Amino acid sequence: TTMEGLITLAKTQKGKTCITDINAFQYNYNNSTECLNYWKCSERKCNARITTRKSTNTLVGENLPEHFHDNKKLKKITTSIEKQTIKKMASVPGTTAKRVLTEVSCNVQSSPIPGLVCSMRSAGAIKMALWSERN
Repeated sequence: TTMEGLITLAKTQKGKTCITDINAFQYNYNNSTECLNYWKCSERKCNARITTRKSTNTLVGENLPEHFHDNKKLKKITTSIEKQTIKKMASVPGTTAKRVLTEVSCNVQSSPIPGLVCSMRSAGAIKMALWSERN
């Protein structure tokens, strides 16, 4: 269920209802009142919270909160895209780290999660991964 395009109802690994936002941050149910549900970031030390209306399951407010931690899901997706791209491009003669980074960025930006914007690795790390894949 999409709520205003910013949040989606989902299930945790334990089968409990949670919310995932467009940047792949997950919120767990925290509390409720007669009209509202309160959700908190699934990262224990994060203070990010959102509120939804019970009647319409819509977000209260227009903005998502800021998180001051890495997004594990984004990292996992980006790392997977990097590995696939390096493996594919290692067999192409003359492939440079810069070309791989460009390809990774294009693949990441066209992924289903708009919060992804770039590679997790540096050009030097890409160069080493290419060398490793070739040998």
